[in-house]
Amino acid sequence: MSEAMIEARFVVPPHEADGERLLASLSAHGWLGRPLLALVSGDGHQALTGSHRLAAARALEMRVPLLVIEADDLDDETYEKIERRLDDDDLLEILDTAGLEEAVELLRQEEEK
Repeated sequence: MSEAMIEARFVVPPHEADGERLLASLSAHGWLGRPLLALVSGDGHQALTGSHRLAAARALEMRVPLLVIEADDLDDETYEKIERRLDDDDLLEILDTAGLEEAVELLRQEEEK
């Protein structure tokens, strides 16, 4: 796994979201808090967390911090499971089984908010 700062427009969100208050906060204070969890996918990154924060950052054309799951971190079967996961509980189990402790901790923090 690695960490990266990527322009938000190059990261695909897990699902579409809207949040005017979050947009105002990011505009006023910049990115605060934890990075997004993302999977290297094709020529870019697929966000696994933070759809609301990512949507706001994209609207502001910001760079976003990522904790990146690299293809080398996973076997092919596990990578495919992550790509087609059904919900965050599935993702947590997959990441835990793969031994990606940093990703598991970040996902748990996301669930606590």
